[in-house]
Amino acid sequence: MLINYIKIALRNLRSHKFFTLLNVGGLALGMSACLTVILIIRDQLSYDRFHPAGERTFRLLSQQFGGNGEAQGKCATTPYPLGEKLVSDFAVAEKTTRLVRGINENDAKTAAGLTLPITGYFAEPTFFEVFGFGLEVGNAATALTEPNSIVLSQKTAERFFGSENPIGQTLDIKGWGIFRVTGIAARAPGKSHIGFECLASASSLPVIERGYKPEEAVMKLTDNWENRWMTISYVQLRPGKTREDLEAALAVVGENVSKTNEKSEKAVFYAQSLAKITPAPELLTNEIGFGFPWFVIWALGAFVVLLIVFPCLNYANLAVARSLERAKEVGIRKVVGAGEGELTRLFLTESVLTAMLSLVVAWVLHRGLNHFLEQKLLSEINLRGSEPISFDADAVTWFCFLLFGIGVGLFSGWLPARRLSKMRPAAALRSQTGDLVGRKRRFGWRSAMTIGQFAVSLIFMIVVGTLWSQLKFMALADYGFQKENLLTLPLHGNKVELLATEIAQDHRVAGVCASSILIAGNSLQTTGLQREPAGEPTEICFAQTDKNYVPVMKLRLVAGQNFPENANPERENFILLNEKAVERFQLGSPGEAVGKTLWLNDSTPVAVCGVLADFHFRPLKDAVEPFALRFSPRHCSVLQIRLAPGDPRQSLAAIESIWKKIDPVHPFEAEFMEEKMRNAYSDIEMLGGLIGFFAMLGMSLACLGLLGMVTHTVGARVKEIGVRKVVGASVAQVVLLLSRRFLMMLGLATALALPVGWFLAGSILNSFAYRVPLNWLMLLGCSAVLLFFGLLTVGFQAVKAALANPVKSLRSE
Repeated sequence: MLINYIKIALRNLRSHKFFTLLNVGGLALGMSACLTVILIIRDQLSYDRFHPAGERTFRLLSQQFGGNGEAQGKCATTPYPLGEKLVSDFAVAEKTTRLVRGINENDAKTAAGLTLPITGYFAEPTFFEVFGFGLEVGNAATALTEPNSIVLSQKTAERFFGSENPIGQTLDIKGWGIFRVTGIAARAPGKSHIGFECLASASSLPVIERGYKPEEAVMKLTDNWENRWMTISYVQLRPGKTREDLEAALAVVGENVSKTNEKSEKAVFYAQSLAKITPAPELLTNEIGFGFPWFVIWALGAFVVLLIVFPCLNYANLAVARSLERAKEVGIRKVVGAGEGELTRLFLTESVLTAMLSLVVAWVLHRGLNHFLEQKLLSEINLRGSEPISFDADAVTWFCFLLFGIGVGLFSGWLPARRLSKMRPAAALRSQTGDLVGRKRRFGWRSAMTIGQFAVSLIFMIVVGTLWSQLKFMALADYGFQKENLLTLPLHGNKVELLATEIAQDHRVAGVCASSILIAGNSLQTTGLQREPAGEPTEICFAQTDKNYVPVMKLRLVAGQNFPENANPERENFILLNEKAVERFQLGSPGEAVGKTLWLNDSTPVAVCGVLADFHFRPLKDAVEPFALRFSPRHCSVLQIRLAPGDPRQSLAAIESIWKKIDPVHPFEAEFMEEKMRNAYSDIEMLGGLIGFFAMLGMSLACLGLLGMVTHTVGARVKEIGVRKVVGASVAQVVLLLSRRFLMMLGLATALALPVGWFLAGSILNSFAYRVPLNWLMLLGCSAVLLFFGLLTVGFQAVKAALANPVKSLRSE
């Protein structure tokens, strides 16, 4: 019997190719997006499930409250001594392990001279005891014991040493010293929020702090309770201890730290279960790795429901619309003895078969969508050392997808199958399907679902339009420096003076400067700066530069002068502050600040030689903050090259030839500053791309649903249309008659979506420190696009019905 049902279903699908295409296309679009979103959710829920004592392992969080009670953001980092304090003074924690930030795209040089950037952390030997990471080569118990030891990931070892044995080799990491390779990390058995290219021994930190010369001193960390920005702390509880026990111990430590704080600031510490880091219940500052927060997971889950419910309801709409064509078929089957159960099974077989065909098409679309997401969107957020989002499906997943396809078929086909099978034979043979297709009601549940689809699509379009308007605003904004015709070139360990001098001699180059970071991006350096040697340091962002930086970048001085021409490049004696920094340190007016002395990290006095007008050294998502330029050419790692007017391709070729003459080993990696700045907004572009995709998908599904309703209406009123045409109604009158109800639906969808879209757009823009104003013209443009596609869908069927010969519809009367 099932074989016969399948044959009949296939025959019917072939006989009605247009409706088959609509049904398969709509279901395939929804199912492909659902498959992709389901895999993303599955990937996010798989993080940190392989650690041996994961249920007893917690990450420590911190939050600072000012003297006036104002709360700062909750951090994923803590003071360095916190973990050790819990183990030594409380009977709650069995062991602790800490990761210290600081190795972030630092140049690392091998003994053979190869220099490449590297990213990682300083880690303790207990890292391999607390977590489920292992070593492919080396002893996990001793690899991070000795100072200046380092463990590399497999890919990083291959980058630096190729097929050579890396054990015992050395890496000179800029700013930190020379490290000896003691181990190669094995590939993790699962995904983790901790991604790294290298792990340097934390026992190196005290040695580095003691061993640096005064002018090179790093901020004290290992005994510092004030610095809560660099250390990620984890503790593993003793058997039988609970999170409540840990929270109680953290409260005691927080109270003790607060009592000793000279600024009357209150420190509060929290515990976060390892399993709840990804997805995150809340957004944290100083987070490591990549992972969606829970609200994104819930939003994606809601998308899954909408993306599968809408096409299923569209399928039901189209199936009911075709009831007029299948009425006689149902009547004949009932006359010859078919019961309601058999007819229900027949129609369900057809809907399941349609869903399975859609699943095949959805798989093809799913692969293409995954490639698009990996190449165009998600690649921007797969940070160095982090695992990319996995779209691979195993056998269990595909079996679940198969059940998913069958479920979609049963869900979408149940309503039309039951209603078709309940038709009375006599009425069916006379094509009297009024009870099936419904009486004339202004809006029923099918109308409500179509209105909802168009409203959701319009909301997505408004959000996308807002994001792209904001991106355009940020691309064209004045950053306080001249970003046009500016080239960036990583040095890869080459000497600044040699390369800068050679490039500056070319007539196509207007100027060359060097710095330790690129401003207006996501890379930041921070240091402690204070007014007195014994005072409390205030953390401030900075860049180390040469004396050409201010004129080449076109920064504006409001007081004082640039770094002196005779400044000693081997000693750091001068500093430039922006206006915000002058306010933060209460140095008076910009003119009064010039000549005053500040102290770097308790030990290095620097004179303020000038004050710069505030400029955007971070993306426009953030407000301008205090910033300093430190004169230290030997710590620069990237050149900025101002090109003279002319063909930039010729300038690039000339600079590349100079690079290859000086350094034939490393690749030439020049990029325009404007392109680097656009990369800082890649997360916004990714979000806009994803929402834009859902907007297009929602619009497509809404148009298919509307097409089903129009077909349904035309089928129910075909004789009425014939009579009206016979008595003299024009084509325009018939089209208006058929379209009026749907125009009201589109208008209602627009009226519902505009205030919601306005609210969401305003909320999104409020997250930017500098933003474009909300524009009603953009909302009207999105509404016009919605109405255009809606009217195109309605008009096609309405005109077709109006042009039909009335004789065919009235032949039986």
